[in-house]
Amino acid sequence: MAICGPPGSGKTFSALRLAVALQKHYGGKLAVIDSEFGSSEKYVGESPDGIPFNFLVCKLSHFDPSAYCAMIDEAEKLGAKVLVIDGISQAWDGLGGALDQVDKSSSASSFTAWKDVTPKHREFVNRMLSFSGHLIVTMRSKITYELTKNEKGKIVPVRVGLAPVQRGGIEYEFDVFADIDSEHQLTITKSRCPEIDGLVAVKPKPSDFNGLIGWIGGFVGTSTADSPVTVPPKRASDSQIKRLMELIMTFPDDVVEASLKKRGFQSADMLTEQAATDMIKNLEEAAKQAGLVQERRTDGFCYQDQIEEIKSMAEKAGVSFDNLIKVVKAGCGAESLEKLTFAQAVDVIEKLKLKVLETQNPFG
Repeated sequence: MAICGPPGSGKTFSALRLAVALQKHYGGKLAVIDSEFGSSEKYVGESPDGIPFNFLVCKLSHFDPSAYCAMIDEAEKLGAKVLVIDGISQAWDGLGGALDQVDKSSSASSFTAWKDVTPKHREFVNRMLSFSGHLIVTMRSKITYELTKNEKGKIVPVRVGLAPVQRGGIEYEFDVFADIDSEHQLTITKSRCPEIDGLVAVKPKPSDFNGLIGWIGGFVGTSTADSPVTVPPKRASDSQIKRLMELIMTFPDDVVEASLKKRGFQSADMLTEQAATDMIKNLEEAAKQAGLVQERRTDGFCYQDQIEEIKSMAEKAGVSFDNLIKVVKAGCGAESLEKLTFAQAVDVIEKLKLKVLETQNPFG
């Protein structure tokens, strides 16, 4: 389960209340991976439902996705059957998180940097979902303010949360996803458990989740002919994601978004293997018909039309061929234009286009 909300909405407290109820029902130890600088420890000893909060805690100060994986491994070794990760937004935009790693990458472009970071983030998501016990995570939401009338009829700004601070589509990974607002109202916005689908609760308490707790019990240690285990579809491979990224660069954003939405996904790295196969096939056919790309090269290097565009842009920008090669060698590590990868060529073309704009006088 995931709980998403703005600061002060009650994410941590709500997660701990449900976690303690799960521990009471199913036994084992309760562990917390704390990415919020020890906020969970402030609740130790509190007993809003008659059972004092008592749990193992590990505080993270560096948020590399692999650090989370290591702590999940450790929690399992210590016998934790219920795990709270408070929270996982830092694995995306915190110190050492995915965005930070891309920003600090020595790769020639953000595309090549994501090629290294995306598998680490996917491993992090997969490790969460493969935890052997019950998992509850919290996420921060992007904040905005809306003007609304208060109980006295005055117009006041109210802080509201929007999308989760995490990679797009993360909400689809969890059995249950809940939003909680600054008034502590929790709303189940996505649920595989029909008993709590659409649930709305203010300052949610364990009894609000009795349907969920019972539903979970139907899946613990049971596998019969009447209740077969459902195997989740296989994720798209790294090579499929790489090919999709190449194709996506040749199409407008709205075309790519429509293709993803048609398949029920928000980002390419969330695609299943079959969906990725279909999307690659459709985009390659569309690209050929539109004359956007040539036949795919098997050696990983750029296309001839990209090389010609680089030369043309360099000439317009007033960059000599010798200087162009020096820049390519220093920035991309390529001895010649022919040795640029597809992504590197795209990056060079974009930089040259900017150079051309800089040399032009917009006022004539």
